[in-house]
Amino acid sequence: MIGKMSAVMGCENPFADECTRIKRAFLNRFLNEAGEVAGDCQTSDGCVLYNHMLCAEEDQKLAERLVDRLRTNDWHLDFGILGSRYVMESLGERGYIKELYRMLSGNTYPSYLYLAENGCTTLTECWNLGGSHNHFMFSHVSAILYRYIAGLRQPADDIGWKHFEIVPSLLPKKLDCSFDSPRGKIELHWQRAKETVHIDVAVPFGTTATLFVPECAASETRKCELTYGKYEFEWKLLYDPVLV
Repeated sequence: MIGKMSAVMGCENPFADECTRIKRAFLNRFLNEAGEVAGDCQTSDGCVLYNHMLCAEEDQKLAERLVDRLRTNDWHLDFGILGSRYVMESLGERGYIKELYRMLSGNTYPSYLYLAENGCTTLTECWNLGGSHNHFMFSHVSAILYRYIAGLRQPADDIGWKHFEIVPSLLPKKLDCSFDSPRGKIELHWQRAKETVHIDVAVPFGTTATLFVPECAASETRKCELTYGKYEFEWKLLYDPVLV
């Protein structure tokens, strides 16, 4: 965080050397020669990935290991309050959107939809429905749904959503999404049919957006630059984004 603030302000990070020292000490203590993180769980892998502690090659191997954990666990999440942000953000940031969606769309214990199917309208303290039934600790999933499933993203160098990105996953067959940004309401809707997908986008006044066309959609361009207004797009689907 201090590093990002220093970059924005155009000054040197006074804690850069200390950050390097702490990162090195952490990896020496918790990472073995095979690149395995102590703890041997989703949370420990997610922690290292989320904090960008590894080189690109090691990072990719650890991300693949995290996905393997999910697959072995039949796509069930296996984390608590600390791991919820680490695991979901690490998967989404590295493009494992389909794997993330598969984890979130499961409805057997433990999962978010397991809570819903057992009558919960708010988040519980424990995945087994125990403890408080109005608990904020697992709520980062809301941001994940907006950022990676709907695909509404704010670039790192943007201020106040003056420019934003739309990267629709198209994984849900239908999606209705809106976000009250500081500059107005952003809206995104899509309906996926067997061979086509129809998308509606609303861009607030005084803002711009870049819409990235999903790989599964046929289009002459892979991104569209949008200004204030409402837009409709219809693309032919080259394949089912859920199955491929």
